[in-house]
Amino acid sequence: NYFKSDEYFALANEALDAMWTDHVKNAQEDTLYSDETKGFYQWCTMSLYELDKYQQSKGEMDTQYMDKALELAYWMLDTHKVLERTRNTAYAFEGLIAAYKLADLYNEDGDYNTELDKLGQAIDTGLYQLTSWQVGHPLQNSFIQTNATEGSLAQGGITNAADEADLRIDVTQHQMHAVVMALEWVYQ
Repeated sequence: NYFKSDEYFALANEALDAMWTDHVKNAQEDTLYSDETKGFYQWCTMSLYELDKYQQSKGEMDTQYMDKALELAYWMLDTHKVLERTRNTAYAFEGLIAAYKLADLYNEDGDYNTELDKLGQAIDTGLYQLTSWQVGHPLQNSFIQTNATEGSLAQGGITNAADEADLRIDVTQHQMHAVVMALEWVYQ
């Protein structure tokens, strides 16, 4: 998308087909709940958005990327059950938000209202919960209020679980990226 090159677009599509086969189809043949699919999920979904954006810049409208993004989003919600997880799942919301944006782009006639409702509700629920794990946020939960450091360097940090005081930079980065995406694409 950023190089504006058909050569890279074709290569990206070839890579997508190969990775989809390996990380989704084949990985789920062994077990529907696949750690391989989980690890691939948000990176793939965000890439699907970029591929669609490039496709649309060429004047083409084809739901192929959205269809894959929605398939992965439903897998994340219905199989992986991301909303029932007790660890930080901000990585999942990066993908859910990208899938939401794709469905929104193709929702001219209301064809994807059901998908938007399901994804929107999951995004609201998940991000609200995760926000309560952020040090210094007005919604921070009682555990963090009682156990988190008062140091200024901890402010804005995000825990990996509702009842853990340790802060992780990777968790904070995924969550803040998801929040930025949500502010731009869901709550605009």
